[in-house]
Amino acid sequence: MQHITKIYRSKKIHRVEKVTQTGKYKLNLIEPTDPFLPEALNQNTQKIEDAMTAHEEGVEQRLTVLEARKFAYGTYRGNYNYNSGVLQQLIQLPFAPKAAFVKIAGVSNSDNSALSTDLNSPGSNYLTLTEDGFLVSGNINQAEVRFNYIAFG
Repeated sequence: MQHITKIYRSKKIHRVEKVTQTGKYKLNLIEPTDPFLPEALNQNTQKIEDAMTAHEEGVEQRLTVLEARKFAYGTYRGNYNYNSGVLQQLIQLPFAPKAAFVKIAGVSNSDNSALSTDLNSPGSNYLTLTEDGFLVSGNINQAEVRFNYIAFG
C-alpha cells in the first residue's frame, strides 16, 4: 500500500488528506473515518474502466489470431480392399490442411505412420493433402485397422 497526500482547496475549505492506495492498481482506499468524497470513487471507477477496456482489446486480438488457426484430430478405420478396388480413403476436414500426421492407434513404435506438409508435394506415398482433407492409402489405410490423425490448417 502506498500513502499519497492530496490537498483539497476551495474558497471555504482547505484540507489535507492522506489517501491510501492499493499496491498493484493504485486504487484509492477509503478509510472508515474519511468523509465521503465522490472524487476518490470516481477515480477508482475510471481506473477500472480503463483497465477493462485495455484487457478487452487484448482478448479480441488474441481471439482473432486463434480463430485464424485451425486444427482437427480424430480417428478413422482403414478400408483398403485390393479385390474391390478400394485403395484409398478421403478423410474430410472443414478446412484445407497445411500439415497432417497419421499413426496407427495403440502401437508406440510402428512403421505405419505418415506426415505430409504441403498441398503441392506428395509428402508420403500414402498421405496426400487435399483442399478438403487428406487421402490415405497403403499402410495407413489397412482394412479394419484404427488410425489416429492430427491436421493443421
